[in-house]
Amino acid sequence: MHPTLSEGNPVRVISRHLLFAAIGGFLGFPPAHGQDAPPRPRKVADALSQPIDLSAVERPLAEVIVALERRLQVPIFFDNDLVPGSAAYGQPTVTCDFEGVPFGKALRDILMSVDLDYVTRDSGLLIVTREKARLFQRWPSGSIRSANEARITAALEQSTDLDFVEQPLSDVANFLEQRHGIKIQLDAKALQTVSVGSDTPVSLSVKDISLESALDLILSSLELTWVVRDEVLWITSKEAAERLIETRVYPVYDLVMTPPGQLPPVDGPDYDALIETLSEAAVAEESASGPIRIYKPAGALIVTRSLAAHRRIEKLLAGLRRAKAGQTVEQAH
Repeated sequence: MHPTLSEGNPVRVISRHLLFAAIGGFLGFPPAHGQDAPPRPRKVADALSQPIDLSAVERPLAEVIVALERRLQVPIFFDNDLVPGSAAYGQPTVTCDFEGVPFGKALRDILMSVDLDYVTRDSGLLIVTREKARLFQRWPSGSIRSANEARITAALEQSTDLDFVEQPLSDVANFLEQRHGIKIQLDAKALQTVSVGSDTPVSLSVKDISLESALDLILSSLELTWVVRDEVLWITSKEAAERLIETRVYPVYDLVMTPPGQLPPVDGPDYDALIETLSEAAVAEESASGPIRIYKPAGALIVTRSLAAHRRIEKLLAGLRRAKAGQTVEQAH
């Protein structure tokens, strides 16, 4: 059984060396070596999906983070503005009780409780304000994903053959995970709310279809869906997917720029028609979360919606790009 913070186990307070390492990590320097240095990095994706048991009652956030860092063997840095003890950081305390919860979800829940978040960096995890976390988010189409999320996106387009007869859902997930080399997790709590368990039988026989289509076929019959979050493909309920809100940045200048041979509008590219189209695609009972914002210097849209809505937006943008590419080919002829 994993030790918990509430059991009185010693938790080391962040030392001066770790604070310097935190600042160095944000600036891109490697962690310092020595007794108080952060652990050598393991694969961040593996750590984020690792199930943990953790309990804490009104413990300083800094102590909880160090305990998690040591247990998972992945460096966790604080942003410069959040060095413990600084005026910007304060001394927040956290209370939590997790059992068998993936580390990435547990860490995000802990940080959200004190209005913080984390982002994945090459050298580990960086704790930042929620606003700064939004600035770090770069998503498709045409944007930058983490390596593991890019791998999941590529895997979803791969062809697959399936022949399941009354196979438990957990076995199906494990098979797809091994076959396509991606991390797949069942959201047990969300599945329970729709009376689906890991042993729920699945039957499906298909050949030469994309993994994305296969997942949709499997999960739609169970009133489930999937989302990509924390570098893992999650199988969850449709209602839970609509509740998971995230801010993403979509570069769209290629869709709004004036075609060759035409005069550009006096006021610059027209984003309004695209925003209206995306807003309609994102509509769902609980998906709306404020207006879609334009960031003209980057030719991008900033969208805060549910993960389910982001899936619809990404599909629509991909379709618009295919249509525009076809139009360009016709004009060339």
